[in-house]
Amino acid sequence: MRKLLLHLLAIFLYLPSQAQWPNGVTYEIFVLSFYDTDGDGIGDFNGITEKLDYLRGLGVEAIWLMPINPSPSYHKYDVTNYRDVHPDYGTMEDFKRLVKQAHQRNIKVIIDLVINHSSSEHPWFVESQKGPDNPYREYYVWRDYKEVKEEISKKTVSLDSDNLTPII
Repeated sequence: MRKLLLHLLAIFLYLPSQAQWPNGVTYEIFVLSFYDTDGDGIGDFNGITEKLDYLRGLGVEAIWLMPINPSPSYHKYDVTNYRDVHPDYGTMEDFKRLVKQAHQRNIKVIIDLVINHSSSEHPWFVESQKGPDNPYREYYVWRDYKEVKEEISKKTVSLDSDNLTPII
């Protein structure tokens, strides 16, 4: 057993860096501002696909896409549909082509899948607001308004409206 472990360790230590992902180079992409191929001023999947050789030349082993699902917010963290891509970025076929082309270049594709919350426009949330007996109600954590108001009154809001910090 010891001999096997030593062999495995030796193999691991001498592997080229490209095989060391996720310790290799990962390039985060905000699709909206990356590269526009259709002239609308918004980055898109085809723009990323077009730049894959350039990214590979930089030594990139993985690309990490910020949220790509439909969303009313510019950053796409307020998802309205988990089964589709935002139309500003292209089609699902464009996305699948990007993944296929990236894999052909040995580039992994990671997406920022926002599952800890959804948009207030998501059908589950809209349904959940209809009452405590709604089947989607348990998809969300509900708190009494008075409890929340009391908790917030003990905090101060910084310049980043999402950042609540305790008053000390």
